[in-house]
Amino acid sequence: MTRHTTLSLNALAAQSRRVRLMSLSLGALIGMWATVYLPQVHAAATTEPTGVKAPAKPKGPSLKERKERKVSAAKKAAVAAGVETKLAPLPEASGEQIAAAQRVLIGKYECEFKKSVLVDRNDANPGYVNLTEGRQVWVMKPVVSSTGTIRLEDTRGEALMLQIATKSMLMNVKTGQRMVDGCMHEVQRVAMEEMRRNPPPSVFNLDGKSPPPAAAAATAP
Repeated sequence: MTRHTTLSLNALAAQSRRVRLMSLSLGALIGMWATVYLPQVHAAATTEPTGVKAPAKPKGPSLKERKERKVSAAKKAAVAAGVETKLAPLPEASGEQIAAAQRVLIGKYECEFKKSVLVDRNDANPGYVNLTEGRQVWVMKPVVSSTGTIRLEDTRGEALMLQIATKSMLMNVKTGQRMVDGCMHEVQRVAMEEMRRNPPPSVFNLDGKSPPPAAAAATAP
């Protein structure tokens, strides 16, 4: 082997060592960069930019608020309709009608299923009364039937209330159905308790005995 060949081999070996050293250095640098900067790049990519705002919520009332407004509007409309009904002019009441109106029990009636009915005098039309059940309002004409029952007849021909000594009932005359039943004014409640304590005598005197003095006085002409 010549001297020139030996020098060439030594140069190639030195160059190879430099290449390996540079490769190792470059790999170490890349590893250090990845260790330091990659977590920051990942965090920046998954975090919302601070300059971007969240989409604004749509303006306007919520579903609950809309329902409450709807119910409130319905109540106001019912009140307005009731006031209009009470103030509407009606035919002048006759003497019989005014006398019947004096026998109407004015006030609150407690009915079945925790319902109630309110009866009050119609100030705009003497001889008539107002009847309220829930949100419905009627102006009623009092009439005394042949049996002594007080009939409150709706001036619009929709409702009818029957008042007897111990209870009242409200009907829809168009459908023939009872709207509320078992309604009792305080006066009717007292009458019912009195009837329970002192039941009336039977109309059939089957045992041939004379009725008690109180019953005889009640049936005397």
